[in-house]
Amino acid sequence: MTGILTACLLYQKGVDAVVLEADRIGSGQTGKTTAKITFQHNLLYDRLIRTFGKDRVKQYADANRLALEKYRKLAEEYTISCQLKEYPAYLYSVTGEEKLKRECAAARELGIEAWLATETELPFPVKAALEFPGQLLFHPLEFIRGLSEDLCIFEKTQVLRVERDRIFCPEGTVRAQHIVFACHYPFQKFRGLYPLRMYQERSYVLALEKAQKLCCLAVPVTGPEKTGERIRMLF
Repeated sequence: MTGILTACLLYQKGVDAVVLEADRIGSGQTGKTTAKITFQHNLLYDRLIRTFGKDRVKQYADANRLALEKYRKLAEEYTISCQLKEYPAYLYSVTGEEKLKRECAAARELGIEAWLATETELPFPVKAALEFPGQLLFHPLEFIRGLSEDLCIFEKTQVLRVERDRIFCPEGTVRAQHIVFACHYPFQKFRGLYPLRMYQERSYVLALEKAQKLCCLAVPVTGPEKTGERIRMLF
């Protein structure tokens, strides 16, 4: 998604861009996402405001809202039938509501529409739920397929290494004035060794027959060894 979006926006500005993909576009992280576009990212805004201050966090919140609208505009501009629909996103708790109240207040302070509720589509009662309206759900593979029609993409072209303006692949070498690493895990050694600080994680999906059509992401707010409190995201 990152590489295709970058190439698409450059193409719109008249910049020649080439996408090099080791496998097939959308075959990695993008094709296995939760398919939601939201600026509701767990319990985030309250902590960020306390850490960095309202002015700086508002820049982050505004950027996320602009990004959500950019997806909507790109789908309309390219006439992409990617099942794009508007849904609210929920953050809910079955144990307490204080953290949700603080998050709701922080979101409103940043100009984000949000409110607390006790009724959800979940088949069990909750203490409280924080609702963010106007979020999006879409089909990511159909979306990038529509964006890719005018782009120069080389699939099955693995990048082995990069040296200055040269990109080395098994089939040959590409020279570029600017290079964007849009892969999920950087393979190139950078100053600071940031890739070495990354770690892998995995989440699971359970498919059930005759179950309510509902997508739920379970996210621990604090580890079980601390409070045992659990906050879940419902979309």
